[in-house]
Formats: sequence, structure tokens, C-alpha cells
Amino acid sequence: MENKNESKSVQDQIVENWLHHQVTKAFDLLKTDPARAITVESIRTRLACEHLKN
Repeated sequence: MENKNESKSVQDQIVENWLHHQVTKAFDLLKTDPARAITVESIRTRLACEHLKN
């Protein structure tokens, strides 16, 4: 059990780090300039194009 708890703790730390350093930064940038946002349709189109390449 100890290993499982330690593993979860490491995963939690990784997620916390990602949230604090990447997600919050992106969120703050979008709050200050909403025009930076990418629409869902834009993402779908890009993914469809990438899928066609492969």
C-alpha cells in the first residue's frame, strides 16, 4: 500500500505543478486578451487535417 500512496502523491505533485505553472498562466493570458482563445471548431478542423495527413 505504501508504494501506491507514494505514487499517487508524486502524480498529485506533477498535476499541481502543471496547474500552477501552465494552466494558470494560460488562463491569466486569456483573461487579459480573450482574442487569444482558439475555438472548438478551429481545433476540430486542425485535428481533421492532421488525421488526413496520416
